[in-house]
Amino acid sequence: MSADAIAGFQLFMGEGRCVACHVPPYYGNSTFCNIGLEHGKAKPDPGRFTGTKEAVDRGAFKTPSLHSVALGAPYFQDGSVATLEEAVRYMAGGGKADPNKSPLLVDTGLNDLQIRQLAAFLESLSSSEAWNAPQLA
Repeated sequence: MSADAIAGFQLFMGEGRCVACHVPPYYGNSTFCNIGLEHGKAKPDPGRFTGTKEAVDRGAFKTPSLHSVALGAPYFQDGSVATLEEAVRYMAGGGKADPNKSPLLVDTGLNDLQIRQLAAFLESLSSSEAWNAPQLA
């Protein structure tokens, strides 16, 4: 692991507050969260609200696992962010204002180096092992 990835892990677990939603070893939490992406759009995706009809679920989407996240561009449910570093910057900046935004998502004040270090850590969560789909009988 690179020095930047190690520093990124420390940020992930501490000052970056990532661990509040992306808990190791899964690096997710199987809950739904609003990060502000849909607020203010002409046709916002209602997210979990579609199923629950609970106002608090408007714009909420399942928190993904971060395993192999570096291989998944573009980012977020709407594909609005092209790079992992941009996605980290958005999350570390606290997302966008939204009346239903998760209170766990706040501006962490991370600088450019820290954003790059967090991205380096997330890149380290990618596996180089080949995956073979199981054969179903």
